[in-house]
Amino acid sequence: MSTVAEIERAIGHLPPEQWTEIRRWMDAHAPKAARGADMAEFDLWLAASTGIAKGKLTTDERMRETRGEDSCPACLEQPSEANS
Repeated sequence: MSTVAEIERAIGHLPPEQWTEIRRWMDAHAPKAARGADMAEFDLWLAASTGIAKGKLTTDERMRETRGEDSCPACLEQPSEANS
């Protein structure tokens, strides 16, 4: 096989599990340029965003707060705007 069309035709005849194996191989071996600018932009955003949302509550406490659970002592200490 030497052309993209031949490769596409051959892949079209593969069983799904072999197609999945080829997809995994292609993803693992794709040159950075082929991964696209979107991924590079996302990686830059992620690096800049990591750690940006630090506060006095832990992640578990924040999750309990957003779920409305009463078992978050630190969440209960925060004054509500309604009581101000």
